[in-house]
Amino acid sequence: MRGTFDSAEFHAKYVLNMTNPPEYLREYFASFYDSPDPCDLYCNYDQVIDKLQLDKLKEKLTLSRPVQSHRILTYVYLEMVIASILNVKASEQLFVTHMWLYMSWNNQFISWDPQKFCGIKHIVVRSDTLWKPDIIIEEMLEKDKIAPSPFLKVNSFGEVEHRIDQVVTGTCRMNVYKFPFDTQRCTISFKSLMHSDDEIRFVVNTNTTVISKWSHHAMQSKHEWRFVKMTVTNKTNSFYFGSNQTVIVYTVFMQRRPIQHAVNFLLPIFFFLCMDLASYLIPDSGEQKISFRITVLLAVTVLQLILHEILPSSSDRVPLIAVYCIGIFFMMLISLLEAILATYLIQKDSETQDCRTDGDQSSNSERTVSFCGFSKEWKNSSKRSSLHHTPADQTPSDSKETNSEKPEVSMNMTQEASWRKTPMFPGRTRRNPATGPDGSGGSTEASSSSTSLQPRCF
Repeated sequence: MRGTFDSAEFHAKYVLNMTNPPEYLREYFASFYDSPDPCDLYCNYDQVIDKLQLDKLKEKLTLSRPVQSHRILTYVYLEMVIASILNVKASEQLFVTHMWLYMSWNNQFISWDPQKFCGIKHIVVRSDTLWKPDIIIEEMLEKDKIAPSPFLKVNSFGEVEHRIDQVVTGTCRMNVYKFPFDTQRCTISFKSLMHSDDEIRFVVNTNTTVISKWSHHAMQSKHEWRFVKMTVTNKTNSFYFGSNQTVIVYTVFMQRRPIQHAVNFLLPIFFFLCMDLASYLIPDSGEQKISFRITVLLAVTVLQLILHEILPSSSDRVPLIAVYCIGIFFMMLISLLEAILATYLIQKDSETQDCRTDGDQSSNSERTVSFCGFSKEWKNSSKRSSLHHTPADQTPSDSKETNSEKPEVSMNMTQEASWRKTPMFPGRTRRNPATGPDGSGGSTEASSSSTSLQPRCF
């Protein structure tokens, strides 16, 4: 079994045999061999505790204020130092900070002469041994998870000191009008929960330069917020249970470091605006422009949703960054509507142009009449007139070819006759091209009437 550590043996083997042992080892092992002065054999902390009877008078010393008369005030010296600003939740209006709190007060039942106790000027006792002022923080929402200091320091003249190292999560009214170039002001207010000004008075250092300098030196790390300064004031509330109470208010001024938000919000939105303006250089393809601008508009919408989660909804004024985002969003929306309208007008003009082009493409051999999607074709009247009049120089072979084409011509004439019997417009009678105005037939009138018909588009 492994034996216990023998410091004396370690000291003899390693420290004494060293040519030049380290100073910290000399001091450490020298404490094991220091013999007290015979006059100091009975000078220890237990002697002071026995003299003060802290173990016997524990209940008496913790029940009430440590004064010999109820008319005597208890003065509590208060001092706070900001060690670091951990987090500021603007959307929830919460302020999380790490602070050091120092309090001291006078206990009239505790004192001793240091010369009678070998020069002992102070002792450290458990915090539940003596009375402590009931100091609370008004803005605190969550109880600190760090256990408070379990000890108190008691000086020979009766002063009791208490140091608290804690993380405070409290409320803070945010003004995000100039986000992310904003400076916030949060307060930490201390007061007694039960005692009035007739029992407890607070004493604080009101020098703004000094207390701000202390906090600047105590800053341990850099976070999103930069500590600017701290001021302290006191106010008296007269509505607490009919008695006056003094409240010590520490006001912490802090400035946001804007570089992260400028890179994550301001620049991307500006770049999206530049991309939307650059879409005017895209060739005239309406569908591509519309899809591109919708994509950019959705990207800006996503950034606005993220910004909504950061900013509080209870702000008195609309933040400038929200106005900036809404303005760019509105410009992009107008650009999108312009692209949609331009595409619609171009398509409408193209359809009209196509309709006119179809009407101009009628030839001498074939014409088309369109009405509500219904079309008719007929042969030129010059060909029909050639069927009735054969030139004199036509050869028998030509006449045979003409005779061979008669069935097709007669079929076309039959189709044309059936079409001419059907009126194009209701209530309007179409003349027979075989008869003139006086009822007499003539190929010339038929030709002129057939050629006078022009295609129409509706």
